[in-house]
Amino acid sequence: MVPAPAPGRQGGVRRRSGARALTASDLRLESFVSNPDIRTLGRIGQPLRGAPTGYPRRRRARVPRAVARGLARARTGAVGPGATAGRQAAPTPPVAALPAPQRPVTDRAVVQRTSRDATRPGAATVFARADGLALTLPSDAAVAIGFHEADGPQALPLTPSGRLVANDNPTAFRPPADSQGPGYRGLAPLGEARSATGAVDVAVGGPGAVVAPVDGRVVEVAEYPLAGGTRDWRVAIEPQGRPDLTVVLTRLRDPRVAVGDAVRAGRTPLGRGRVLPFATPLDGLFPRPPAQTSLRVQPAVRAEPLDPNAPALSAADGRSGPSS
Repeated sequence: MVPAPAPGRQGGVRRRSGARALTASDLRLESFVSNPDIRTLGRIGQPLRGAPTGYPRRRRARVPRAVARGLARARTGAVGPGATAGRQAAPTPPVAALPAPQRPVTDRAVVQRTSRDATRPGAATVFARADGLALTLPSDAAVAIGFHEADGPQALPLTPSGRLVANDNPTAFRPPADSQGPGYRGLAPLGEARSATGAVDVAVGGPGAVVAPVDGRVVEVAEYPLAGGTRDWRVAIEPQGRPDLTVVLTRLRDPRVAVGDAVRAGRTPLGRGRVLPFATPLDGLFPRPPAQTSLRVQPAVRAEPLDPNAPALSAADGRSGPSS
């Protein structure tokens, strides 16, 4: 017969004051120790029927409805409707207004001059004609074009193509109607009784590259003395299909072609423009003198002597052939 547990014990296990309540597993284990039965051991971990399970359940104190309603009204008035004090969203920072776009401050004179003189249409743009021969810009970075009197009587008059920007030779230069093309200027006269458009100066920007103004073949590359003691280069081109004419470019440095080379208009580099040691009419358009090149068209000069018994040149177009 199993003796009854001593006072102060419960199921053979002494309970101390302040100790936690016994669980179902504790009670089953205590029962197995008192009565070693394998069936009792198999039920360890399962709750006992009618036995206390864990800590005693604590009852929550009920708040009177009147008090709860008063607290709810106070909370709603403090944090606003639809929000709680613990989850109130942080105020959104104000978005700064974007400044109104402003136009860049530029020099009005520079803007006007650039819009009128800067060509920038590309080196393949026709800017003049001479005796029916079209001439394209000798640079894809041309920034100013000025027609003036040539320094020799052999130069043919040039007909500008584009828009007249300024005419400083109104007495001798009668510009044609504006057409598609770059802006150009009529430069002041030199006091010579020659065509007002016998030559043209082209100011080039950037590295100052100069390209061929016509398709053709190089017939001369020569160095000669320029005013001021500077050595300059001259390149002459025979235009394709026009052996009666020669296109001459001066004010060049670092020539890139040789006699006999084939050139393409707007593509083949001839050299680079030169910053002249003396003042030119185009210098006043820029803060510093720009690199430039000069161009003229003249009748071709034969290398061999003329036969006095040969047929005369045609007066109509200057080409050799039997007279009519």
